[in-house]
Amino acid sequence: WSQGPASWKKQFDKAMAKAPTPERGVREWALFIGSDLARYLSNPAVIVRTEMPFLWRRNPTRCVEGMMDLAAYDSGTKKWLVIDWKTNLVAPDRAHTLQTLYAPQISAYVEAIRSITEQEARGALYSTATGRVIDCS
Repeated sequence: WSQGPASWKKQFDKAMAKAPTPERGVREWALFIGSDLARYLSNPAVIVRTEMPFLWRRNPTRCVEGMMDLAAYDSGTKKWLVIDWKTNLVAPDRAHTLQTLYAPQISAYVEAIRSITEQEARGALYSTATGRVIDCS
């Protein structure tokens, strides 16, 4: 990830070879690659992990297990950003509905990161259909 858009293109090309709707992939790639999120993830100070599993002991009798789509750690600010990719086909003026649906999921991820790392974290959704980051913190 830290190598940026040029290295991501190889992964994109491999994915497009298997994509059921390549035209959608091309459109959504263009939205992503031009986004502030892509620029942020390209920063060499940002360490990115995709499909990051976690097991968090919430209390003595309960654990939460999951898989974060993307967890990015900014080594400069010592803060985390957790992103969950949403491929729902939503119109730009309806993207906020994703926040309503998925905020509890993101909240759990953020709470887990904060508890495990004892560092600041925020969470968001990335709507592939709209190219928007939807803050859930």
